[in-house]
Amino acid sequence: MSTIRQADCEQLLALTAGLYSVEDAAQWRRHFLDSLRPLISHEFGGCHFLCPIRREIRPCYAPERPGPKGAASLPAGHRDFWRLASQHPLHEKRFNGPA
Repeated sequence: MSTIRQADCEQLLALTAGLYSVEDAAQWRRHFLDSLRPLISHEFGGCHFLCPIRREIRPCYAPERPGPKGAASLPAGHRDFWRLASQHPLHEKRFNGPA
């Protein structure tokens, strides 16, 4: 089994500490993507925050991306998205805790 280098652990701990200190959700998403760049080199990054109760997906991209042409262009706007998402093998593990 391979081990994680100490420098990588230190970077992950610094990233976690930085994320813990951000209070605004919109800033947190941006900070998260910016913080990943030194760990995972990328030109374009993105993440999606899912809220199944409200059937919402909040996308975040760095660099910013123009907004979609309508709600139907987001995965959550597709009629089968939430039905299929609930069948995903990790669904229960991911959504059985607090939002």
